[in-house]
Amino acid sequence: MSYLRIVLAFGLIGAMMSAWADPAAPLPGKDLQCDDGASRQRAGSSRLALLEMESAQRKAPQFRSDPVWELRRAGVLLDAGHHDRALALLRELESISVLRNSELAAGYFNDYGRALAASGNLTEAIVRFDLAAETARTDSDSELLGRALLNGLRARIDARELSGFDAHLEKVLTTVGSAQSDSLVLLQLAELVHRAVQELALPETLLDAADALTGQALEAAGSKSDDRMLSAQIAGVRGEIAETRGDLSLAAELTKLAVLHAEAGGSVSQVFRWQWQRARLARTQGDDADALAALREAVFLLEEFRSAVVPAGGDSYRTLVDPVYRTYADLLLLDSSKLSGAAQQLELRHVRGLLESLKTAEVEDYFANSCLASEALVESEIPEGQAVLYPLLFADRLELLLEVNGQLLRTSVSIDRASVVREVRAFRLNLERPESRDDYLLQSQQLYRWLISPIHETLVSAKVDTLILVPDGALRTIPFAALHNDDEFLVEQYALATTPAVGLTKDGGKSFIGGNNSNNGSILAGGLTQSVQGFSALPGVGIEMSALVGQYGAREMRDEEFRLESVSNGLISPDYGVVHLATHGEFSADHRDSFLLTFDDRLRLPALKTLLDGRANTQLDLLVLSACQTAAGDDEAALGLAGIAVQSGARSAVASLWSISDTSTAELFGVFYAELRKGGVNKAESLQRAQLSLLRNEQFSHPSYWAPYLLIGRVI
Repeated sequence: MSYLRIVLAFGLIGAMMSAWADPAAPLPGKDLQCDDGASRQRAGSSRLALLEMESAQRKAPQFRSDPVWELRRAGVLLDAGHHDRALALLRELESISVLRNSELAAGYFNDYGRALAASGNLTEAIVRFDLAAETARTDSDSELLGRALLNGLRARIDARELSGFDAHLEKVLTTVGSAQSDSLVLLQLAELVHRAVQELALPETLLDAADALTGQALEAAGSKSDDRMLSAQIAGVRGEIAETRGDLSLAAELTKLAVLHAEAGGSVSQVFRWQWQRARLARTQGDDADALAALREAVFLLEEFRSAVVPAGGDSYRTLVDPVYRTYADLLLLDSSKLSGAAQQLELRHVRGLLESLKTAEVEDYFANSCLASEALVESEIPEGQAVLYPLLFADRLELLLEVNGQLLRTSVSIDRASVVREVRAFRLNLERPESRDDYLLQSQQLYRWLISPIHETLVSAKVDTLILVPDGALRTIPFAALHNDDEFLVEQYALATTPAVGLTKDGGKSFIGGNNSNNGSILAGGLTQSVQGFSALPGVGIEMSALVGQYGAREMRDEEFRLESVSNGLISPDYGVVHLATHGEFSADHRDSFLLTFDDRLRLPALKTLLDGRANTQLDLLVLSACQTAAGDDEAALGLAGIAVQSGARSAVASLWSISDTSTAELFGVFYAELRKGGVNKAESLQRAQLSLLRNEQFSHPSYWAPYLLIGRVI
């Protein structure tokens, strides 16, 4: 570990220890009336503050009827990242006129706006921030007025709200910029003005105002000139502005100064931020060596101190985590082409590790759960006859990283990301409509040429029969099974499985079904044939369910029996190794809006995970979702579908990219389970044989019937 890393590690630990050992903080429970957690919050430990408040509330339940206490708790919940809970609490407080009309009203409106903004409701958030500013102005509360105005400006930028933007910006500059003496507030305003120029295409003359604000911040620092973190932020923000002006030399000089100050101050969040800025500038100037050095430090901080360097919520994954990992992987892949032998393998293994970290972070961000990752699979766990393909989309090219027989092979395809995405979108739209006939075929063949042809000879020589895919971005929205090489589909060549990240797949021992059964092969089968809650009937589900009951003795819950309570009881039971749900399921960009339909309600993904986590340490072997769907073109919704096996805790899942309410589904799963029962084949091979049975049936030969079904997670 470098000297820098040791300093940063101890800096972070020291900050954490000081929060616990703050001598000014009262002991939990010692004086409940005074101990509201505020001291812990000021010390930067809002989560500890929340624990203290909840402990105090348990000992003195009357606090729950105190609106002042509840408002303070809402603020702590916000600072701790519990935006949904804070929003629910603030909505409860909305009807309390005493609170709305008191001296706390401005703070209430401001926190309400913060909670709404965190939940994505920016329009309502702007209304609350404006109310907070108006109330704070009436109360002559200049500090809260400044915060509310800044929050309103930030929300308008996030919402791309141009109506009245100029007037609000002028108000903020006049009220905050000219009267404020707090360096950090001035810097926040400078950054927001800079963002407005970048993201809203406002006149670049506003950069003069942003630059002037950083000068005011430097002047206001005064006696704090030895504050390393403040100095780092001032230099870094000035570097950002210089970069936008096109003065890259000055931007690089200021950014390196920001890095030095941040390192000396031991601030991991600032070191990360300015190292990432240094990397961007170095790459723009063609200095890949300096960019790699900066990215190496930024990635280290991401992996070791993720929660400290990445803000909770918002679009921090998209704007911070993904670009850093992706840019580092991009440069390492380019660098690997200059190497050979063991050195090249070492570099490619580094890239593979980055891709696993990137994709794990993506799934964790989607599910808002930072504890999904299991230990990454070691090489020996990818058996002979299997290969793992990471297709990675870059702006200027497609990279294929293939792991097979313990070796990593890299192939670069000269096609830009925009072209691949266009082809993917057209392919998906044509593919899921049987009436389109062969309209999908041209895209299918083109995608095969880009994604499979470059590695085909390697797969053949390695005698690969099962291909595990870790798709990237838009590639998650299509079934690779339907790619075509002018003679046959990919599913005719290989058994296929997909996973959001290899390290996220779970190994729970032998399969519950097949020749090597464990002591539990029971199937729970539930589904809907009737139209409920405005969703169409699924007549084919009746055939599907009857087959599972008749051939495999499944326990059936159909239609009125398929209520949320009975489904929940069945899922939590350790008696079933396989759960087969034949019902409408929808996956959206927000995991909280993704659900499985029951007769009387909806089973949402967080609840599904909670239920399956309570299975008395008996892991679910296979979760089948036979009628779910994701919107074409919604990459994040497809990520949710791919992450279902991870989130549910199952070893594997079979799910569909789009719903086919036809007897074809019943036929496919009939073959799938029959093949598993025979033994000697894994889940991927069983699904392959089921898909081939439909492909060779003239009635269902169009890929819209058989292609959408994906095996997600473990192959065996």
